[in-house]
Amino acid sequence: MFHFLTRFPLSPASFRPRLGLDVGPRHLRLAILRRRRSQLQLYGLAEHRFGQVICRHGRITDLDLLCNAARAMLTQCRFSDGVLGMALGLHAAAAVPLTLPAAASDLQRLAQVQAEMALRHPQSPDELVAHYCPLDEAMTAGEDVRVIALFASMVDIEDRCALASSLQLRPGVIALRETRIATFLRQAHQAPRAGILHVDLDEAWLDLPGRWVHHFEWSAQNDRPATLLHALAPLLQPPPELLLLSGDAPMLATLAQVIGKYSDRPTQIATLSPRFCDMRHHGDPTPAFHAALALAAGALA
Repeated sequence: MFHFLTRFPLSPASFRPRLGLDVGPRHLRLAILRRRRSQLQLYGLAEHRFGQVICRHGRITDLDLLCNAARAMLTQCRFSDGVLGMALGLHAAAAVPLTLPAAASDLQRLAQVQAEMALRHPQSPDELVAHYCPLDEAMTAGEDVRVIALFASMVDIEDRCALASSLQLRPGVIALRETRIATFLRQAHQAPRAGILHVDLDEAWLDLPGRWVHHFEWSAQNDRPATLLHALAPLLQPPPELLLLSGDAPMLATLAQVIGKYSDRPTQIATLSPRFCDMRHHGDPTPAFHAALALAAGALA
């Protein structure tokens, strides 16, 4: 299945580590978290940059190279046991927004999503895995539920499971990357109505509560920030209560300043407070690590 809900027994203090592994086109980022009561504890961060593309549109292009780099990072962090959380982005699955009946059970909703997959991809039912994620909660009893239907490639799922097996880690959740990051940052700021603008070197997307994730045709490496701002402006009407920025693009601070000025709403780079996450031995992680941290935190849920 696309979303592995397998749970493993934890120690009495729930100290078994959870690892988040963020696989990008030319980078690999690792975060290791534990939970103590309601607080996360950061136990390790590591990053490896490759001289070649190792993941293109969610498809791992060199699994052996990726496994070797990940193994070296675990050795660097002195961890060899735990549950591994990984992700696929919307671009790696044929994602479709659907509205499902509120009265339907989880199995009935999955059956509807599978039927939608068969309708849209009749030639490749054995090559895809159907899954769905809630887009928002029904406001009142009886309301229909909006979901994101995902039709992920079996190859992409199997490669990520093979990566976990190679590292001798237990596979936790192969999640939707955008949803994981947005949920994690809203929890960190205790701001459930916040918008999330994630800007990496190779992609940018906006997640607003109750709306479909919007990916921009924009690259921090090739395009001007003004182009992104122009595309962003109509999507921020009306503006969210708070806009949080994340990602590994170098111009986050400039974007936050400009967007805040013109939207007249609080806009800032997302951070992790000491109350939310104990980081005393590592300092505040840069926004580039938010994806790996979100995946580790998701594996703790």
